[in-house]
Formats: sequence, C-alpha cells, structure tokens
Amino acid sequence: MNLRYLKWALIAALILSPPALLVLPRGGNAGFYVLVLCSLVGLACRFKAMDKSFWALMLEYWPINLGMAGLVCAIFLNHLSTGHFVTKTYDMPSRLALFPLVLWVLLLLSNKQLKNIQWGLMAGALVGVVALYIDTVSGTVRPGGVLSTPMIPFGNMVFLMGALSLFSIGWNTSSEKMLIASKLLAGCAGLYAAYLSQTRGTWIAIPLLIVIGLAAQKRVRLRDQSIVLASVIALLSAFYVFSGMVQNRVASAQQDLSQYAGGENLDTSIGIRLQLWKAAWLLFREHPFFGVGLERFTGALQELAARHVITPVAATFYHAHNEILFGMATLGVFGMAAILTLYFVPAFYFAREIRHPDTEVRTVASMGLALNLGFFIFGLTDVMIFYWPVSQTFYCVLLPVFFAHLVKCKAASNRQ
Repeated sequence: MNLRYLKWALIAALILSPPALLVLPRGGNAGFYVLVLCSLVGLACRFKAMDKSFWALMLEYWPINLGMAGLVCAIFLNHLSTGHFVTKTYDMPSRLALFPLVLWVLLLLSNKQLKNIQWGLMAGALVGVVALYIDTVSGTVRPGGVLSTPMIPFGNMVFLMGALSLFSIGWNTSSEKMLIASKLLAGCAGLYAAYLSQTRGTWIAIPLLIVIGLAAQKRVRLRDQSIVLASVIALLSAFYVFSGMVQNRVASAQQDLSQYAGGENLDTSIGIRLQLWKAAWLLFREHPFFGVGLERFTGALQELAARHVITPVAATFYHAHNEILFGMATLGVFGMAAILTLYFVPAFYFAREIRHPDTEVRTVASMGLALNLGFFIFGLTDVMIFYWPVSQTFYCVLLPVFFAHLVKCKAASNRQ
C-alpha cells in the first residue's frame, strides 16, 4: 500500500473523529478503529515511524504503554480471582491497551499533518454548543442527554474541545488572524457549553486549565499572567452574580448537602453521590485486592441497601460517580493503580515539557496535560473512562495524537 493513501486516511480520522463522537456516538467510534486498522496495515507493509520499528517504540515508551494497559490487567486479575471471565467487559478497556498501535501509526505523520486535529476540535466545540443550546432550550432546561449522549460527558467533551482549541493557538503565527479568531470562537463555545450543561464538575476544571495555559506561556510576564487570571476570576464571578441558573445550581448543592447532613433527604443529586462514594469505599475495604468486579457492582450496592448502608434509590446506579472510588470498589488496589497511571503517567511526560524553550513543544504539552488532568477532574464527580464509551474513545483518540506530536516536536527541536 502507498504510504500517501494511508496518511490521508489517518488525517481524515483526526479531523472527523471529535465531531463524529458527539453527533454519532456509536458511529464516532469508527474514527478510532480506522486508526487501529491503519496501524495494522502499516505494520503489514513494514513501514517505519521515525526510522524505528514498532517494537523499538514500545520499549522506548514502555511506562505509558504499560499504564494504558493497566485497566485490562486489573480486570483480568479480578476475573482470575473469581474464576468468572466475562468477555464483553474487556471491550472498552481494550481500546486503551491499543494505545501503542495508534501511537506508532500517528508517528508516520509529519508535525504539520498531526496539527489537523485542530479542525476536528474546533468543529466539535461549535457543533456541540449548538446541540446543547437547542436541547437545553438556551439553558432553561437540563435534559438527561444530548444527541444520544448523557449530559455530563457531553458537556465535558465540548468544553474540553473548546479549551484545547484555545491552547492550539500556540501553533499559529500572528498573521493567521482568521484561524486564531476561529479558535477563540471555539474556546468561547466551550465555555458557553460548560454554562449550558450546568455540570458543576466541568466548572471545577476551569481554574486548572487556566493555570496550565498560563504555565505554557513562557514569554508572558508574571504580572500579565496575574492580570489574565484575575480577569478570568472576575468573569466567572460575574457569571455567578448575574446568572440565576448558576446561583440556583450552587444553592441546590448547598441545600443537598444540608439535607444529607441532617438526614432529611439522602436521595438528592449530591446526596446520592455521597452515598455511592461511601458504598464504594466500604466495598473496597471489604474486597481490597481484586474488588467486587465491574459486572457485580450494582448487585453489591443492592446488598448494601439491604443492610441499610445506602438507600434503595442509590442502589440502582451502575457506577459510583467517582472514577477512582469506582475503580477501587470494582477492581481493588489494581483498579486504583490502573486509573491513576492512566492519567498521571502521560501527564508526567507532558508536564515536564510545559516550560520547554520551543513554542510548539510547549503548546502540545499543554494540550496533553489539559486532556489528562481535565479527565481526572471530571472523574471526581462522574465516571469518564469506566462507563461511557464515547468519552473513553475521545481519550483514546486524542491522547496518542498529542503524545505523537510531542515526540516528533521534541525530535525536531533536538535536531536544530
């Protein structure tokens, strides 16, 4: 097969995958599988990425490759401990374990070609905010989902695509005014999506992403960074002061906590989360090594409800509304290690380059770090990797793109 045709397929997958994941939640997975298929074709044709074989790259970046396979290993250990193997449980985690294949094939692309992901991010942010505006009736209602995707992961992904579009401005020169303006629009769309989705977990991530963005701006003086940070805080404060919806969401959270503490109503939105966190911690204490198993979590909750540890309403949920606690409850210490390495091993690679002298390296490092830590923050109040296929595929596509670009940018910088 001609390498040129393979590259065109890869570029198309990069551009189309982000918006397709929102518009076609199931069909959007096709972009990821196109990347995997291209990798298998490239291996069969004996192409070499950066003059290195697939196995050489596997060994060179073994920490991140191992970290991405951690969830599959944790599930296997749980099944081994119970002697009950469920094949379908490996479906989503196997996408994470395929990271080395996707990384290798993306390294066949040039730096310029890898940047095509910016078009997909901008399109995703703009398409997503329009869908949110329509389905929420301009923010006056909060449906359970948008375009067949649950509201929380949908809002998180649209917001993150807008933020990543802003970060990618570091790839542009000052003469590319129209492209920069488009990215600013996508960034505003992402912020508006966070508002429309009314997802409090998304709001928590905003200050963190601001800090990452400022850290990557090496040429911006500390005073100017402080001004930007203060301006953003003032803007967010204005949202609270002048938006009845934001005030209602904050007041609702305060009321939920008050009712939970007083034992008046345990089945509020936050009350159920607190019950699930308590239940997950208890299950971890009772099954610390291998957990109760992903397939048995709801059954375990029902047993806790029968023991009057949680309410029957809380026992109907399929996950713990917290990524780490859910991993601990279902897969024990191995599940906890798997989810932490999934985020923080890649984050280490990106964080150590956040102050690199080369602007392009800093830019992609900030984008990768925003993806890792953004998902980690989202996972404190929901489950992004363990449960929702659409958000897991989003991570499985973007992480190898950013990591491949980081590797190539560093290699180019070292040659200069």
